[in-house]
Amino acid sequence: MKHIRKDKANRRKGIIKMNFFMAFFKGLYPPERIRGLLCYWAGITTDRKIRLKKHVFFEHPSGVHIGNGCLINHYVGFYTGRYGNSHITIGNNVAVSMGTKFITNSHEIGFTYQRAGAGIAESIIVEDGVWIASNVTILKGVKIGHGG
Repeated sequence: MKHIRKDKANRRKGIIKMNFFMAFFKGLYPPERIRGLLCYWAGITTDRKIRLKKHVFFEHPSGVHIGNGCLINHYVGFYTGRYGNSHITIGNNVAVSMGTKFITNSHEIGFTYQRAGAGIAESIIVEDGVWIASNVTILKGVKIGHGG
């Protein structure tokens, strides 16, 4: 149990470092290598050499894990919700093309006076060796198999 708490604390420290670094640059984009290193510090990946292009958005970085040897292209968004009960897991050697969105949360269909009902969330899993094309939206509960 202590190990889990320590891991969460280290991940939180990494996220704080990442947010501080990005605030320091104020709209300037650090080189690809530094963006990958920031993701490593934040606990998003275990690979220091991940290829992370500009304009990648993490709604809550603690809910995202990216494997080794991945390419995350421009304008990719990771939306895990604010409650932290869903995660996005990207396997090793995955290529994600421009404009792709990963969305783990949604709403039930409500009554006519308010169509957005209770919030629901499920994790997304992308296994090893997958290539995801441009402008794809991957919704809650999806699992993409090995080499898919």
